[in-house]
Amino acid sequence: MLTYFKGCTGSLIGATLVYFFLINNPLENLKLLAMITPFIFIGGIFGFFLLKILLSKNISSFWLNFIGFVLLGELFALLLHTFLPFVWILNLMTVVGSVTFFLVQQIKNIVLSKFLAIIGPLSSLILGFATRHM
Repeated sequence: MLTYFKGCTGSLIGATLVYFFLINNPLENLKLLAMITPFIFIGGIFGFFLLKILLSKNISSFWLNFIGFVLLGELFALLLHTFLPFVWILNLMTVVGSVTFFLVQQIKNIVLSKFLAIIGPLSSLILGFATRHM
C-alpha cells in the first residue's frame, strides 16, 4: 500500500503542477482540480499493477519503464475520453501524473516514502472539503 499511496501522491503533485502552469486563473477553477483527484487515485491502481508487472518480469531499464508509464498515462487518458469529454490539458495531466507515479517510486528513503504516502490522500481530502462550497 505504501507503493500505491506514494505513487498517487506523485501523480497528484505532477497533475497539480501541470494544472497551475497551464490553466488560466487556476485559483478560480480550483474545483476542476478537486474533480480530477479521484481519477488520479483510480489511475494509480493501473500504475501500481504496471509497476508490479515490470518488477515481476525483472525489467529494470529506467527508460523502458519510463516509456511504459508514458504509454499507460496515454491509454488511461484515452479511456477517460470515452466516458468523459474533457479538454486536451487533462490528457497532459494524466501522462505527467503517470510518469510522476513512476518517478516517485525511485525514492528509497523510508521516512520520505511514508511522508508522501500520508500527505497525498490527506491533501486530497483537504482539497475536496475546501472546494465543496465553491
